[in-house]
Amino acid sequence: MNANVGPPGGGILAGLSDDNVTRGIIARWSKEAGWTTREGQPIQGPVLVIGFVTVLRRWKGSRPYYKTAHPLPDPEELNKAIPIEDWERDLNGDPQPPWKYCYVFYFVNLTTGALYTFAHDTFGTQLCHQALEESCVVTQMLRGANVMPIAQLSTSRWKSTKWGPQTRPHFEIFDWRELPGTAGGGNLGSPTPAPQLSGPTPAAAAPIPPSTPASASTAAPRPAPAYPPAAPSTAAQTAAAIAARLHSSRAPSR
Repeated sequence: MNANVGPPGGGILAGLSDDNVTRGIIARWSKEAGWTTREGQPIQGPVLVIGFVTVLRRWKGSRPYYKTAHPLPDPEELNKAIPIEDWERDLNGDPQPPWKYCYVFYFVNLTTGALYTFAHDTFGTQLCHQALEESCVVTQMLRGANVMPIAQLSTSRWKSTKWGPQTRPHFEIFDWRELPGTAGGGNLGSPTPAPQLSGPTPAAAAPIPPSTPASASTAAPRPAPAYPPAAPSTAAQTAAAIAARLHSSRAPSR
């Protein structure tokens, strides 16, 4: 299962490890308060999503433990090895499976530059992850692998077969940006022009007589390849490529 989505080379996901999942400020979401920090301060947008990933998480003694290496192990097999008396209890006192799929999002406030990590294991967060993943896979297939979404922090509705209409976190995408370090550079600054060396002005080249045909060396240079790479040549090829990407990256439903 490949559920890591980020820029080529890994970006913020390159340093992901079992002991290094949370970066920057911890973000939370609830139906009542919306998007806030752990301290309850509201988080404003817009934000640039710089990566998101599926991991395994276990709570023990009010501390989270993670498994991040892909392919992830089967959480049911991990839980079988843990005695039920060691499982954490929910608000009703019922034992909860220790290891669960957890969906982690990294995003940056475009105004302040603050970095946030949002991680949760609810089904609503899984739906948020799948919707964001689908948008990224499709757009990266069409515009290049280096683009990531700019979004407003929002909510969305979904219907539970058991509990009826529910609310979940959502990234409302309204633009895309090519991340720095790639062609285009994210439009974060203009490149510094190369220094110009002073010296005598070279003499103008003598014109070629009309009767002399131009040699192959004087032919016009070939144009640089277009960026981003050309999309598949037909709609059918594009649809097949997108479907393959989504199928290979889809996290298992719970």
